[in-house]
Amino acid sequence: MKLLLFITTAVISALSFSPLLAQDDAGLNAALGLQRRVQNVFEDNKLAVVKVISAFNTENEDAKNVLLVGTGFYISKEGHIMTNTNVVYGADRIWIEREGIAYVCEAVGHDPLTNISIIQALTLPSDFEFLRFSEKPDLPAVGSFLLSITCELGMQPGPSFGLISGWNTQYVERILPTIYLRTDIPYDGGEGGAPVFDLNGSLVGMIVAALPEIRSSLVLPARAIQRVRDDILFSGQVTYAYFGFQTRQTSSLASGPWVEVEDVQKDSPADTAGILKGDILKQVGDFEIKTDDDLRTASFFTRPDEFVTIYIIRGDKEMNLEMKPSVREVPITAMPPAHAQAPMEADGPFPVGADFVLPTETAPPAEEKATSEEDSLPDEAAPAQSASPKDKDAPVASPQVEKAPSDTGEES
Repeated sequence: MKLLLFITTAVISALSFSPLLAQDDAGLNAALGLQRRVQNVFEDNKLAVVKVISAFNTENEDAKNVLLVGTGFYISKEGHIMTNTNVVYGADRIWIEREGIAYVCEAVGHDPLTNISIIQALTLPSDFEFLRFSEKPDLPAVGSFLLSITCELGMQPGPSFGLISGWNTQYVERILPTIYLRTDIPYDGGEGGAPVFDLNGSLVGMIVAALPEIRSSLVLPARAIQRVRDDILFSGQVTYAYFGFQTRQTSSLASGPWVEVEDVQKDSPADTAGILKGDILKQVGDFEIKTDDDLRTASFFTRPDEFVTIYIIRGDKEMNLEMKPSVREVPITAMPPAHAQAPMEADGPFPVGADFVLPTETAPPAEEKATSEEDSLPDEAAPAQSASPKDKDAPVASPQVEKAPSDTGEES
């Protein structure tokens, strides 16, 4: 918001003082060029972004159903859509809405750790588009411009502009499973699940969490999204690697930071591979290890049941060990309950703005999956609500993840 105010002020200043106009031509042209770029990225990608709506039946037959609203985007020509877990998990009915028409969806799979779910539309608009991922996307630098296309407060998709404020693997006391992008794109409700682009139009991530204290958001980077996507499309769930050791980050003026093994669980993958207490981790697979953050990211991208090379220093010797991680169990308590984000029955003012309306028509269902309009939309529903960003849109992390940084290795 501050960035947009600065740019707007600069443009107005350039137009207001005609004697200085020649001097300000470069700045004005740059601002107008930035504006055109934002408009182009939005126009190029808007047909891939949809409003996601989920309905939750209430136990009381006399009560109205509860609706939640978020953002999603197509990731395949088959109609797979990425959105937030805390919008659709446990819903009795899910659909997307576009230009007043509802397209019925079904859940494909969920990952509560990253707050990512994939749903699939059973019928598709004729002109929809899907977003493509880069082969190995790099993390954009801090200070980079970003553009998100969101269904803010349940409205139609629109652009939201901001900056990358930092890279985070921890926010306050919450330990994140990998590097997240902290952005100043606001998250006031409905933005969860929105795609985020750089000014070249490349997909750099997806909004997964709100930081209401600073009116900002956390974005899961594109590479991490791909890792989650592949697992969900393959099996409907995401599996993470378990190494079986505890580590401690240490540093010195001479050598800088390093990560040392403090303990090895008996009969764990690390124990079987021959890792010992006191070993210094230098690399896990393709990831160089200097800090706990590095190890946490390496753990996130390592696949269970696939051998990975661990480079260590033991005393004055460098060694390569082959380890086959097992599957880390994520307790069921990490999964948000069906109504984790569901508001109470709405009797008060409409919470998402007058621009939000229920779909006026349901798209014809696919023949092989015939679904009546009555089955796709609730008969009676409380006004749709944007998923609350304050305490429910933070990444849903398991107890294994939310430990002190020094314990990261044990839970990797």
